[in-house]
Amino acid sequence: MILQVLCVPLVRNGVLTHVVRICFDKPAFKDIDMLELANELVQSLAFALSAIQDRSLLCERMKELECIIDISQHFYTARTISDSHLKYLVERLPAAFHRPENTGARLIFNGSEFTTDHFDSNAHVLSFPIEVGSDRVCGGFIEVSVSGDMEYPFLNEETPLLKTIARMIGEVASHQDSEKMLNQHQKLLDIVFNAFPVAITMFTPVFDLQDNLVDFKLKLYNPDAVNLLRCKRSVVVGASLRNDISCMSNIGFYDRFASVMSSRKDIEFEQRVDHNGEVRWLRVVAKRCQDGIVATMEDISSQKHTESELTQEAKNFQALMESAPDGLSIVEVETGNFMENNAEICRKLGYDRNTMSFLSVYDIDPHAASHREETKAMWRQIVRDNVRTVIFTKHQRKDGSLYDAEVSVAPITYRGRSCIIGAVRDVTERLRSESQMRMMSKALDGAANLIVITDPNANILYVNPAFSEVTGYSREEVLGNNPRILKSGKHDQAFYDKMWTVLRTGEKWQGTLVNQCKNGREINVETVITPVFDNTDTLTHYIAVQEDVTEKLQLEQQFQRAQRMEVMGLMAGGVAHDLNNILTPLLLAVDVLKSGPTPKQQEDILNTVEDSVQRGAGIIRQILTFARGTEGEKQHLKMQPLLKEVVKLISETFPRSIRIRQKIANDMSTLFFDPNQLHQIAMNLAVNARDAMPNGGVITIGAENVVIEKPMQFLNLVASAGAYIRMFVEDTGMGIDKKQIEHIFDPFYTTKSEGKGTGLGLSIVLGIVKSNRGMIHVNSEKGKGTRVDIYIPVAQEDAEPQDAVSKEKTILQGNGEHILLVDDEIEILKVIAAILQANGYVTSQAKDGTEAIALIASAKEPFAAVVSDLMMPFMDGISLKRATIKLDPTLPFIMSSGILDADFMDDKVKELKDMGVNEFLVKPYKSEVLLMALNKVVRKPSC
Repeated sequence: MILQVLCVPLVRNGVLTHVVRICFDKPAFKDIDMLELANELVQSLAFALSAIQDRSLLCERMKELECIIDISQHFYTARTISDSHLKYLVERLPAAFHRPENTGARLIFNGSEFTTDHFDSNAHVLSFPIEVGSDRVCGGFIEVSVSGDMEYPFLNEETPLLKTIARMIGEVASHQDSEKMLNQHQKLLDIVFNAFPVAITMFTPVFDLQDNLVDFKLKLYNPDAVNLLRCKRSVVVGASLRNDISCMSNIGFYDRFASVMSSRKDIEFEQRVDHNGEVRWLRVVAKRCQDGIVATMEDISSQKHTESELTQEAKNFQALMESAPDGLSIVEVETGNFMENNAEICRKLGYDRNTMSFLSVYDIDPHAASHREETKAMWRQIVRDNVRTVIFTKHQRKDGSLYDAEVSVAPITYRGRSCIIGAVRDVTERLRSESQMRMMSKALDGAANLIVITDPNANILYVNPAFSEVTGYSREEVLGNNPRILKSGKHDQAFYDKMWTVLRTGEKWQGTLVNQCKNGREINVETVITPVFDNTDTLTHYIAVQEDVTEKLQLEQQFQRAQRMEVMGLMAGGVAHDLNNILTPLLLAVDVLKSGPTPKQQEDILNTVEDSVQRGAGIIRQILTFARGTEGEKQHLKMQPLLKEVVKLISETFPRSIRIRQKIANDMSTLFFDPNQLHQIAMNLAVNARDAMPNGGVITIGAENVVIEKPMQFLNLVASAGAYIRMFVEDTGMGIDKKQIEHIFDPFYTTKSEGKGTGLGLSIVLGIVKSNRGMIHVNSEKGKGTRVDIYIPVAQEDAEPQDAVSKEKTILQGNGEHILLVDDEIEILKVIAAILQANGYVTSQAKDGTEAIALIASAKEPFAAVVSDLMMPFMDGISLKRATIKLDPTLPFIMSSGILDADFMDDKVKELKDMGVNEFLVKPYKSEVLLMALNKVVRKPSC
């Protein structure tokens, strides 16, 4: 008979498990009904095999439970331990572990050893000692090995399981009572149930009379299930799924279990449960078993919380991107496509968000588009090295315009892809500002003026090359230092205190400083110091702009000397006339004295002689002081005496057709000024007034205190509010045209006819006034005269003027002291000898230094003092002093001279003081001055 074979595959859960072969005879093979019957038979067979296999799997798990229960019961009923007990324990023990196929066991107790075939001492081994008796003596070991490469070979629950078994063996061996064994048995069961990492429950179905499924009841559970379901053990067994277990009621557990019963398919789902307000998430795996449903449950609340946090972090990340002030983009490395863009980058480029999602970096960055491979290589290196960097490039907007972009990039993994995140900032304006700053820096570096920038504490932050070139200090030497390294000592502390008082009010300070260079050279710098504030009115810097005016001042001094010489030439006729008037009464007095005048006539004539001499000396002193043009030190002084001297001088030297009037207040404040410069200002203005009145007229010189209540501006000089002294010179001359007034202070500009005047007078006056923070105002009308007002700020602190009248000093008489007089002028020797002899001194006389040395060397007793002239033939006063140091180093010396050259005399006086000269007198001097000097230095006889 010929058979036909039909092969039908058996598929379970999508997997081929068996093949069924059905043999037919030839006619039956074509029977359609027979084929359908065979197919139904195969399907039934597949269902049966599936049920058998499910039952087999359940039986395997039940075997594991039975193993544990069997071991526990075996030792529970035993009162003694035999080798068969131990062998039975070792053979069944591997089945209690989660990898029984790789697990072996070994037990060593009381000299016996029992080992399974899979035990490997070189594998992962878990070992515990078996302690016997109350003394806990070690009687052996129980060990379990797991072979294979794994990170966690044993579960957390398996360690206490093996330890408990070791302890049970020891306790049974110690003949503990059955109650203790029962408790130990219960502990072992707890350990066994706790060894499972998840909650395990078994529910049996409940059917009604019509065999309809109506409920499930809890039949089996482990402790984890109790904890998870938040139920007491006493009420869990037999509990109704729909009515008794509140956390599982009315939330779909029944429906899902019922579907497993009907479909016979395992299901896995996540379920949110709420028990007395406590919300948790469970992952449930439900399987069909012989007795109902086996469900494992795992608390995944923390995982859900993590997922929620990740979701929240994603939201926060998105919010951060949207709130960032810069444009943000996430770009995939390999493609250059945009993965994410915030609103700001879309706004910068002019695209909407949807359009941006279809673009790449190469669509907006022309440089990247033309250098794709280099750009991609750079991105890969950033990801590989995990670095952050900044890229400067240009981005192209939708309208085609370009802007400078600063892109701060960093690697990031986004949606599982290798990406970079870039923060884009439009730096077009910043680069333009930086370019301007570079140009400004170059301008500062190339400026001829000295520029210094400091912090609020006056520490130097910047100096330009001109500063280093002029001062000799390199930039490295001064950075971080204070500008006080330039102090020359020419300004006192009050000067600096006043400067800082102005700066701390937020106002700029301007004035002239005398600084000392690195090589010791002193320079004059016109300085403007400006405080710099930020938007919050916080002081950030000081900027000092200085101009080296040393050469300019020297040139001005030369101009001043030239201008003074011009004035002297104009005054020469008047001075000669005045000196002749002084000499005339002196000559006439000689004739009168020779004729034997009466005592009254003699006294009058002597007074006239004294007045004439004083008047002549005063004129010479004023003329020489004015002519030599030496700037003196500023000092506290009163203006009244100086102006009165000027009035007296011009009254005696100007033509008689010009009348001089004065309006000088007597209660004026003190000035801090150079008296020579003040004298020069007054004389310049007076001479200009005289020249404006060739046919005569009236000159008025005056001064008074004034207060300026608000800032004023004269000739580009800004006057701050404060107290001033206003000095003015007014004439009734020709006046000045308004167009000429704008130029009268220009150097070499003059309104006088050719050959008359240098044009330097008023420019010098302006320079002096400006350097002293003063102001000039000129008011003139053609044909009606001119008035020039000079405003000079008063001194900040009252001080005793240096021209104040000194207190009267008592003149002490001599007591026979021997004084040596040395002078090449015989008349002077005679007069001085007569004066000293009349006041109790004894004198000796020498015509030069050589005679004086001889007298000192040959004197039987040392002289009490030497009064010597400075300039003498053969041996001058300095040589005489040097010679006497060797003869008598303690001999007091008084030196005198009629030289009025201040530059020369300053050096000489310093030299004389260094040599030990006690006093220096300027000729002519009165007898009181000489006697006072002698009383200071003369040697008094010892008592």
